[in-house]
Amino acid sequence: MATFFAMLILIAVSIFALTMTTQDIRASMGYYCERRSLSAADAGLAALCLGFNPENLGTAGNPGYADNVEIDPANSPGVKYSYTVPTRNSAVPYIQARRSDLTIGSGYNWVFELFNASVTGIGGISSCATTFDVSLKHGPVNNDTGYR
Repeated sequence: MATFFAMLILIAVSIFALTMTTQDIRASMGYYCERRSLSAADAGLAALCLGFNPENLGTAGNPGYADNVEIDPANSPGVKYSYTVPTRNSAVPYIQARRSDLTIGSGYNWVFELFNASVTGIGGISSCATTFDVSLKHGPVNNDTGYR
């Protein structure tokens, strides 16, 4: 009878240990996946900023978006980023430029144009994704009606 209870105790301890280990592995995998998706989103944001040109968004040579671009397929397969076509911010279309940003006495109305986009990073599996909504500031550009 004592052997039977000892076996039951060992089985209970092993089930408890297996459950705790499984939960720890899931937590570690979630952290690892989130870290990879954040890195992918960061790479997507850098690519968006480097390739951003509001003068020719949506043309054949510059579609203005990226869809499932793999960062390093040899070392990190499945780590991808995507971003949407930047659009003009309708709520705040521009920010007035400070005088120190420009030549003194230019006589023009210089502003920074604002654009909105979304950047998504996928960390290896599609359920592990991180999305950022970003605003891009472009300029200074001349906002005078006579200039256009």
